[in-house]
Order: sequence, then structure tokens, then C-alpha cells
Amino acid sequence: MKLSAMKLKFAKIYLIISLIGLFGQVMAQEYTLEKSGDTNIQIDFETSFNGSGFIEDEEHYYFLDGNSDNIHIAIINKSNLVQIDNIYLYKEGPSGIKNPMSLVLIDKNIGVYEFYSGKIKVIDKEGKVLKTFETKKNNPSSIGVMPLFMNPILNLDQQLIITQIAGIDYQTGLINYTNPVIKFFDLPTEKQTSILNYPENYKNPLAGGRHSFFSYTKNDNEKELVVSFPIDHNLYHIKNKQIKKVKVEGAIFESFENHYFGSFGDLKDLDYNKIKWKFWNSHSYGLLVFDPYREVYYREVKLPIKNPESLPQDAKEGKHRDYVILIYDKDFKFLGKSGIIENVNLTMSGGNYFISKAGLHLFKADQDNEDLMQFNTYKLKRK
Repeated sequence: MKLSAMKLKFAKIYLIISLIGLFGQVMAQEYTLEKSGDTNIQIDFETSFNGSGFIEDEEHYYFLDGNSDNIHIAIINKSNLVQIDNIYLYKEGPSGIKNPMSLVLIDKNIGVYEFYSGKIKVIDKEGKVLKTFETKKNNPSSIGVMPLFMNPILNLDQQLIITQIAGIDYQTGLINYTNPVIKFFDLPTEKQTSILNYPENYKNPLAGGRHSFFSYTKNDNEKELVVSFPIDHNLYHIKNKQIKKVKVEGAIFESFENHYFGSFGDLKDLDYNKIKWKFWNSHSYGLLVFDPYREVYYREVKLPIKNPESLPQDAKEGKHRDYVILIYDKDFKFLGKSGIIENVNLTMSGGNYFISKAGLHLFKADQDNEDLMQFNTYKLKRK
């Protein structure tokens, strides 16, 4: 009898533990993202819907239109999402800006990143340069600075955050993943500090450079930066230049093996299409963004494109890629995930997004109106 009673006691304890675990899993997925409708930004006849680099102040959104003859920064009224003005960029002279690529707010003015020189030129509302910052001093030749929509230049408490993408090592012809990826540029002193390296699995045979383009986001309230790499489940939390690796839950896939080639010898003379198809046909992480209105992080998962080799030669990834978005609270607790998200473009070449009180707005893959920038809007919902 005593033995049976003891077995019954252990069975009850096991049941309680199992129920607690099950409850924890249910609680961990209590939120999702649901499509709530369409959001359109009305643009003028000079502005292309392929504008990039959304930044904002209290009243306006700004984005760079580098696709038109008159390169300019569009100014959008936040209250009605209508373009109200442009800041035209000079091409030559003392205020000339060549190959503008990214925008950042600096002391209520706009800083424009100049791609080849690495200079950030702070301009007024007339496009005249007020100050220039040199940000590429002492950069190794195998580092590329290419701020895109998922890794723009950020201003975090008077520190500019600048992406440093792995580039080609010209001695080996391979991507060099050994250099630090985040540069802090202190605005008052112009001192530069580089930290954080690519994760260990970047030592595997990789090709094509797409894995180089990581994403990061900032939480201004906590003065912290969080980094996500395409082929690493972990997140990297940075505060006061101190790095903490954060193991997060919620992954919808396990392995990154499909990204790797058999050996480094296999990387020589690879066909471009085979490299592209390998990436397209694999899971990876993309955009990471903090939503300050709801104090959550959204992390994009790229879903594999099936049989990419059967697509036309001129096929665009943004037309065929679907996504899932993972949701974390401000302390990186997993809250849930979206369903499959279709007909948005979150690829390197054409992605865009912005966040408002209404939700997360993702750039549509199909833009069919020259007078509008069109977005699908997603709201955070409790299940």
C-alpha cells in the first residue's frame, strides 16, 4: 500500500509539473499579429514609391528618394500621411552630397550618409550642409558600410550606430567575417569604437554575402541596442557598449545547415544563381524592430522559396518570399508569432516599413499606384 501511495504521489507531482509546462507554453504564445487593413502614404509627382530610410520626429516622417532626377528627402505629415514638402539635395558645391544612402536625426536636423566617402552630412531644411562627420577613418578594406532599411544609421543617446558589413578579403576572395560589425560614433567627441563579431557559425563555408546583412533596432527608453543575425537564433543585447547574448525561444526552424557549402573549396567559381537559390530556399532571419508604442520586438523569419531554380531568370525575391514574425516583450520573453505574411517586401533590395500607433506597416510587394506608397498594416492582438 505504501508503495502504491508513493507512486500515486509521484504521478500527481509529474502531472502538476506537466500542466505547469503546458500552461507556460500557452502563455508564451498569447499574442499574434493580424492584418488589419491597408495604409497608404500620398506622395507628390516627383517622389517615387521606392523611397527608403524612414526616420521620424514628433510631427513628420522623412524618407530618401534617390530614384528621381531631383534627389530629395520627402516630408510626410504624420497626422494624415500626406507628403507636404521636399528637401532637395545639392549634387555639387560646398553642400553637395554624392550617393546619399541613409538618414538619421541629429539635434533636430537630418544627417545624410554619403555612401562612398562614409561622411554624414547634417543639413538644414534648405539642403545646405551645416556640419560633416567623418565616419570611415581606420576602416579595414574588407568592411563595407551599407545601411539599408533593416540596419539604418541610428542615433542612440548622442552615439551614432553604424553598420559594418563583412566584405571581400581580396587575398582569399572569400567573405571576411572576422571584423566587428557595430561602430559607435560619439557625436560630441567624434571618437569611434567598434564591437561585436559575427557568430561562430559564420566560420562555416558561406557564399554570396547575403548572410552579412544583419539587422538591429534601438530602445530609446532603455538606451539599448539589439542585434539579430540572419543565421543565428540568438539576439545580442548591447548597453553601454557591453554585449550580452540572449537565448530566445520561439524559433520555427532548427538548423542553418542548408546555408552551408561542403567546404571552402566549393566556394570557388560558384555560379551566382546557385548561391542565390541556396539562400532563397532556406529559412533565415531578417528585420528586427522595436515597437515603442507596445514595447515589443518584432523579428522577421524568411520562409523558404520552394524550387527557386524553376522561377524566371529575372524573378525578384520580394515577389515570392513569405514571412512569419516572432514577437518578444521588452525583456525578450517570447509572446507569440504571426501567421504566414504574404505580399510584402522585406528583402534587402526593396524592403520598407514604419511603425505608428495604428500598428506595424510593411511595404507591399505589389505597388500599383504611382501616387501612393502602399503598406499592409498589422496589429498586435491577444489570442
